[in-house]
Amino acid sequence: MDLLQYRPQAASLDAVLAAAQASESDDSSAMNEVIRRFEPLAKQLSRSLTEDPYLRDDLANAARMALVRAVRRHDLERAGFPAYAKQFMRGAVIREYRSWITPSVEITLDDELTHTTRGEADVYETESGVLNRLAPWGDGALADAVQGLAADQRLLAERRYVDDEDLSTIAAATGTTVSAVSQRLSTIHRRLELALAA
Repeated sequence: MDLLQYRPQAASLDAVLAAAQASESDDSSAMNEVIRRFEPLAKQLSRSLTEDPYLRDDLANAARMALVRAVRRHDLERAGFPAYAKQFMRGAVIREYRSWITPSVEITLDDELTHTTRGEADVYETESGVLNRLAPWGDGALADAVQGLAADQRLLAERRYVDDEDLSTIAAATGTTVSAVSQRLSTIHRRLELALAA
């Protein structure tokens, strides 16, 4: 533990992760060391989606916050933290980017509501709700990349990043395992990264 106090950069990743989890603070020296080690990935993910320097900062911050969550959730008995963290960070960056590019409409009390019927339930949606449902990925590069996915991949991406369903909910709804859903999302992330980099 002395090594972590004085020279955290010299400690193994496993030791740094254990120290970060042991600390109640997300601002411990060990957690900061984890963030430092994964900083190139946070920047790479943000650069892959936009040229806008301000938006890149926001996307990188989303990646860093996801990294902290990944540290907190990681089972120290299992190997492969870098891949686990990368998936957390990718998902967070995509969700953050989507929140910036989705068309938004300022809603006031006077906005007209659109009436739809789903099953037997009457549902009233605001104009922004209708827009988000019709164009959940906006109309930019990410929308084009998502359109290039197979239909089942688009549906999975929407469940995860538009509807914000967790992996266990998706697995139960699709009759698969959490591991299978995680692997399919990883494949989707790679395809989106390649499409956005082209």
